[in-house]
Amino acid sequence: MKCVLNALIIVEGENDKSYLKSFLDCDIFVTHGNDINKIDFLYLTEVSKVRKILLLLDPDDVGKKLSLLIKGNVPNCEDVMLYYPENNKKHGVFECPKEIIIKALAPYFEEARESPSISMDELYKYLPYKSSITTDYNIRVKNNRNILNKLCILKVSESDLKLRYGNK
Repeated sequence: MKCVLNALIIVEGENDKSYLKSFLDCDIFVTHGNDINKIDFLYLTEVSKVRKILLLLDPDDVGKKLSLLIKGNVPNCEDVMLYYPENNKKHGVFECPKEIIIKALAPYFEEARESPSISMDELYKYLPYKSSITTDYNIRVKNNRNILNKLCILKVSESDLKLRYGNK
């Protein structure tokens, strides 16, 4: 059974995300190394208003620099420190034993996952406003499934979209 987190975890790469998803039920934001821009910071700032953000970054120079950059631009972020076994040659999230990650994240586990705030069927009514939605909510991705996921992370509901874009 997967451990449940209602926080948003920020990682550096897709391998980190895939690895964490194998034993965690949570939302994950991937920075793709240092590929994080103003729109991402605006989005993450809005997320920080509705849920906890946990930084699970590699303990190398890039990860430390990225942590400082994110914490300097996004309020209410917490670093989650991973303590690797001495015999571990590599020190990335992907290479960290899952037991160590679970122990580090244990204070944030919850009993159940929050229900999605909006369904794909509800979002479809507002897809004529797709460009406005991605701009208004600072969503950099453009495909419908990713937009839905980002809106759910922000806890945007159909009634929020109805208020903003009209009765469709």
